[in-house]
Amino acid sequence: MTTSVVIVDAPSVHRNTIARGLSRDAGMHVTLCDDAAAFAAETPDRPADIALVAMELIDGITSLPPMRRAARYHHLVAWRVGRDPAAAVTAIRHGAVGVIDRQAPIAGLVRTLRAVAGGQSSFPRDLSSAIVQELQSVHRRNEAQAHIASLSRREREVLSLIAKGYRNASIAEELGISKPTAKRHVHNILEKLGVPTRSAAARFALDARDDLHLARAPEVEDVPATVGRSAMAAR
Repeated sequence: MTTSVVIVDAPSVHRNTIARGLSRDAGMHVTLCDDAAAFAAETPDRPADIALVAMELIDGITSLPPMRRAARYHHLVAWRVGRDPAAAVTAIRHGAVGVIDRQAPIAGLVRTLRAVAGGQSSFPRDLSSAIVQELQSVHRRNEAQAHIASLSRREREVLSLIAKGYRNASIAEELGISKPTAKRHVHNILEKLGVPTRSAAARFALDARDDLHLARAPEVEDVPATVGRSAMAAR
């Protein structure tokens, strides 16, 4: 079956040249959309195999509800300008399974699109390090989420202050609690996270990022933990 491609990019000579090349030389069925709004307004008979989207329009495309995206394309490929790994990694976070330079020769673009249509991923070699770092970051974040799931809301508040370098007296002042209560919260946090030091607990907070605040645990009564190896670190 003929591979169908929808190109979402501002009108330009280059875009039109690529569209003709994909249609004439590769036998692909090509549709053009000038921006995310035009793409959203499309009502295709069936989803395109691939959406080839200019990097700056990725957010607009992927912000559509999942069902609307599924009705418009199967695979997302980001069309980038320059070699900024951060932008490419952002596109990957948004679901791109391929990234290709805008100035890549038509033969290279065809290879990428055919690989993606066949269920493969395709990324330039210069993105390898950035992709590995992103995967490692996701792993650390998932691990941190699993650890902080046991913390109460108050303990999460205290942990966020620990990550900012607050000591017990400052935590007490910030939250309007007594210093002994702040100390007990810190001790309980270390026990629940299974770490011996405040800095190790702060690492979980930094890895969890927004989830430290967004994934609220249900309120539970704080019960003093049995004094153990982390008692000294809580001071």
